[in-house]
Amino acid sequence: MKKSIVIDPKSSDGAAYHALAMLYFKVPAWPIAFGDNEEASPNFKKALKISSNIDTNYRYGKFLAEEDQSEGARKYLQKAYDLPNRPSHREDPLRKRRNNSHTK
Repeated sequence: MKKSIVIDPKSSDGAAYHALAMLYFKVPAWPIAFGDNEEASPNFKKALKISSNIDTNYRYGKFLAEEDQSEGARKYLQKAYDLPNRPSHREDPLRKRRNNSHTK
């Protein structure tokens, strides 16, 4: 992923930054693995600068919720909720319905 960022950071709407953010967020921390929430946040922000899509807003909102940053979490979950559903992504309406409680 890091090599793809060097080649073209905007490729696939910033998917490499999004993937790195998710890895740092979801993988266990040292000494088990390389997870690091301090690395996750800037990668989410870089992905959002390239493409503020439903997936990145939703996952960054969930990240902020787990970091006890409820106001920021609501902001990004609301952005994800407000974006139009993508016809090719069946999970969009399900995700919005499931997480509507976080935006209120």
